[in-house]
Amino acid sequence: AYVHEQEKLSTEEYVYAQTYLNNVKAHLRKSVLNELKSEQTNISLSEQTLLNQLLPKPNSDEFVFFQNGTQDVNGLLLDSARNRSEIIDLKSTEQYLMQFKHIDKLLEQHQIQLI
Repeated sequence: AYVHEQEKLSTEEYVYAQTYLNNVKAHLRKSVLNELKSEQTNISLSEQTLLNQLLPKPNSDEFVFFQNGTQDVNGLLLDSARNRSEIIDLKSTEQYLMQFKHIDKLLEQHQIQLI
């Protein structure tokens, strides 16, 4: 699953995701688990698995604005749909607009920040 650690979310996104998860769990306990037979209520998913299933996955084809960090990123490979590749360099503190699929690893490594 894509989002599975607090560090990949902003503080507000993490609080929202935790609140959402707790609300869904409470709702399911009240509406579904109470209706099931007692032997079926022992089924449980880990919180992490449940969170991963509930959070939407980013659309990797969408364009996003981002800012490079304090260090240049050299040699970012951009793959196109026409089997052509392009290599670009990102200068520090510059802003860019690019498809999410090209920068997701940089975001995970905290080299860039979405704006």
